[in-house]
Amino acid sequence: MAFKHICLLTLAACLPGLASTPKSAASSIPSWFEQLPGGAFAARGTEGHLLVTGTKARLAFQTGNAESPFARLEWTLLGASRSAAAQGTSRRASRTDYFVGSSSKDWRQNSAHYGEVRVPGAYPGIDVVWYASGRLLEYDFVVAPGADPKDIRFQLQGSSPRLTPEGDLVYGLGQVQVRQGRPVAYQMVAGARRTVEAGYTVMNDGSVKIKVGRYDKSETLVIDPVLSYSGYLGGAGIDIASGIALDSEGAVWIAGTSTSDVDSAWVVEPFKTFRSGSKDAFLARMVPDAQSSWKLDYWAYIGGGADDECVGLAMAPGNIMYLAGRTYSSDFPLAGLSHQTENKGEGDVFLLRYNPIWEGPATLEYSSYLGTTAAEVPLAVAANANGWATVAGYTLGGELPAGAMGSALQPSNRGGADGFVYTFNTLGAQDETLPMATFFGGNGTDLINGVAMDEIGNVYITGVTMSWDLPLEGATYQADYHDNGDAFLAILDSRQSGFDILKYGTFLGGFGLDVALGVHRTADGIVWLTGYTTSDDMPVTPGAHQLSRMGFVDAWVAALDPSKAGVEFVKYLSYVGGEGTDIAYSVSVDGEGNPTLVGYTNSPDYPVKNPPVAQSESARSFNAFITSLTPSESGLGALRYSALFGGRGADTAIAVYSSAEGATAVAGYSTSPDLTVSGGPGKQNSAGLRTSFFIKLNPDPKP
Repeated sequence: MAFKHICLLTLAACLPGLASTPKSAASSIPSWFEQLPGGAFAARGTEGHLLVTGTKARLAFQTGNAESPFARLEWTLLGASRSAAAQGTSRRASRTDYFVGSSSKDWRQNSAHYGEVRVPGAYPGIDVVWYASGRLLEYDFVVAPGADPKDIRFQLQGSSPRLTPEGDLVYGLGQVQVRQGRPVAYQMVAGARRTVEAGYTVMNDGSVKIKVGRYDKSETLVIDPVLSYSGYLGGAGIDIASGIALDSEGAVWIAGTSTSDVDSAWVVEPFKTFRSGSKDAFLARMVPDAQSSWKLDYWAYIGGGADDECVGLAMAPGNIMYLAGRTYSSDFPLAGLSHQTENKGEGDVFLLRYNPIWEGPATLEYSSYLGTTAAEVPLAVAANANGWATVAGYTLGGELPAGAMGSALQPSNRGGADGFVYTFNTLGAQDETLPMATFFGGNGTDLINGVAMDEIGNVYITGVTMSWDLPLEGATYQADYHDNGDAFLAILDSRQSGFDILKYGTFLGGFGLDVALGVHRTADGIVWLTGYTTSDDMPVTPGAHQLSRMGFVDAWVAALDPSKAGVEFVKYLSYVGGEGTDIAYSVSVDGEGNPTLVGYTNSPDYPVKNPPVAQSESARSFNAFITSLTPSESGLGALRYSALFGGRGADTAIAVYSSAEGATAVAGYSTSPDLTVSGGPGKQNSAGLRTSFFIKLNPDPKP
């Protein structure tokens, strides 16, 4: 059986990825089966839900109807052996961990992935084999020599079939139409495939038998019914990547948020799911594979019974990873000396430290809530090599979480939405786990969109402010607020207390709206920012790639040196874009000082040069972009490479990571069903749902 695929997660289930060779793009991730408590097998990474239990299988498809979200079918082999049981075969090297719920007793580790599920002896001499083929699922009847295929009879409960003139079976399920194509039967004789005539017979009770023509009864016969469907379908889940990193082995780690791909009406997982359709954080690892370009090596869900959203991933030396986000769960999994052990408000911040060198519960070395009775909105996470990590964002709340080691730079909210900065010491003693917690803002709206850290505990924050009285310090480059919203850069010393925390602060912008969304600090102390602007008077440096704004909204990228004053503070600043709207979300810098920024554009003239990835021929105007610059060059010569990536839907690149050697990884999400992929097909039916993608580029991806 094969049915058309919609990305579930994508990252665990179906994460299109990009090969590292020129002109190649997203690589498909195969589906797999996992065995559940009780012996049933659930399909992961497939459209809809599939549960195999011996001689029965249950399928559910999302209909897009809020009142009746699922259309269900139950496939049953009639007259089959009652003792026939499903067995996982073709075990894969990958696995899934479920860190869900506050008690480690409820966690499930090392859930094996299987490429096939076999039901031997369903009928005498006849096996049923469900298997994952790329990103599709199929089933075969394998008839041993001497067995009789006339024994095969099945029924799909929930709908009555009709036989089309082409020999297909069609089942109507409201808005969903399930089509089971005419069976394909064959034998392998002396290494050659020999086709055998086959078809369906619909019985009076609605069951279906398979009739076959003449064949060699001394050889094995394979009967392959093909199942597909058409109609409006939502996906089985929505999956959004929010962070990416490369480990020391060249593997790609992706973090984000995923909805469950198991219909809990049928399957009770060994963890609690209090809310239907709740979201979990996920962490996935992709590794190169000679046969399929990329393969999924690891997948973990992290969350509690309510919604849990991951906003970012920070990797520290030793492949230590820090995930941050927002949780509404009262039972979020906690580990280590958690600073706060309960959810106190309308969605608290979470931070966790993950160490892949261990297995099972030990991989989660630290995890904690942090928040108040108000709602916090985390937007970014950063970490250093000493076990310190910072989560930043904004809040409308008026109080800080309790227990910070020192007094805050800003103990109260000064107006509207203020930024917040929470710095954790994940290796500290019980009373040393929160070195710093502070608001940051003025009398207007202040959002912290990006954060970075250095090894001695300095925290670099950036975002957008509408406050004329934002705290400033040091040899401020721009002391005056320019109206309409300015970007800013501030440096906080998390080892200090009170006013001593603020080491540097400046506005940065023109007289339009200037927003910083991403920040990257290099080892030599240079701070790179990126975002978008409507200003014509950004402080562009001579010889920059683009000296003036091209469209209504352009991306921008800047290199800043906080140790310098005046014009020396801005080492490099350039617009990037075309005549439409261009938004840059993230920037990363390689060991040679070359910045790469990613985001989205609808500019028809967005600059493209030496594209290392290809976009679909049917791509529309809303595409992801990846642009890498050489700051020492000017004009078009500054473009190392620049590419658009997308299809006929909406495509956004949200995170980028560059290694010291120059390899680059990009993560994002897409509603396009036709991303240009390598190693397999892309998403076949988007129905407007977002699914994750990733790209990995070689150190020198230029063709």
